[in-house]
Amino acid sequence: MVSGPSPISFSAFYADLSSHLSLSGLFNFCSMTPPTVLIALAIIATFPFHLSFVLTDNISWIDKAWGLIPPSALLVLLAKDLLCGQFFDSQYLLFMLALVTIWGLRITFNFGRKGGLAYEAEDYRWTHIKKQIGNRVAIHLMSFFYNQLFQGLFLFTLVLPITVTPHRQLTSYEFIVAGLILVSIVFESVADNQQWAFQQKKLKKDEKDPDVKLGFVTSGLFALCRHPNYFFELLNWFLFYLFSVPSAGLLNWTISPFLVLVAVFNGSTNLTEEISAKRYPKFAERMK
Repeated sequence: MVSGPSPISFSAFYADLSSHLSLSGLFNFCSMTPPTVLIALAIIATFPFHLSFVLTDNISWIDKAWGLIPPSALLVLLAKDLLCGQFFDSQYLLFMLALVTIWGLRITFNFGRKGGLAYEAEDYRWTHIKKQIGNRVAIHLMSFFYNQLFQGLFLFTLVLPITVTPHRQLTSYEFIVAGLILVSIVFESVADNQQWAFQQKKLKKDEKDPDVKLGFVTSGLFALCRHPNYFFELLNWFLFYLFSVPSAGLLNWTISPFLVLVAVFNGSTNLTEEISAKRYPKFAERMK
């Protein structure tokens, strides 16, 4: 661990969070530590996201904002520093904001070109789940507590690893880790482009392409694993967690959002593969 200001421990975070768990405390912005601000943002954002579902019957509004939430969280922390006094070294925070914005713009672009940002677009998996549940009350409960609150909590807290230590300075370590993240983003882009190219061939019914015949991608990075884009997305955030290590130790509590992301991706992947195996018999063989 490097010398310098001590990081916020989990017990200190819990005490700060507990002191703000009231309507007045939730809006007592300047007295919050940065981790508590992230939780407050997630709680506040739950209501407009769920209201969007109530008004449109589209559960995917938070999915559309996926790539915008972590950079937005850092922008709020930057505003807090300007309004309430400095917790962060400004160069450090701006560096992290630039890095997370690159990630967010790329993922939003990829989601948008697939039509995901369209007003009526809803992830087919949520459509599938809503049909399985059937009961409207249960669907609304799932939307509020899982889609909006739970997903909001881990999306806003993905940037948690850089928010626990005051006045961290940029060092060569940060540049090395950031470089690795950028490399991972490049590989994730390659995987997404290969998936996009396949979908375009599929739309054109290019039966000369062996993957089109199968109904799913098996070439390029997809020859190495079934979901390379998921792999590199997880790698991005594991590497981001490493920003916390010099001050907080090799294994510290800020790894929790990454572990939640792993669990979410595992559930999402299992559902995707279950649907694909029913559509494409050969996919079930590839899963073995």
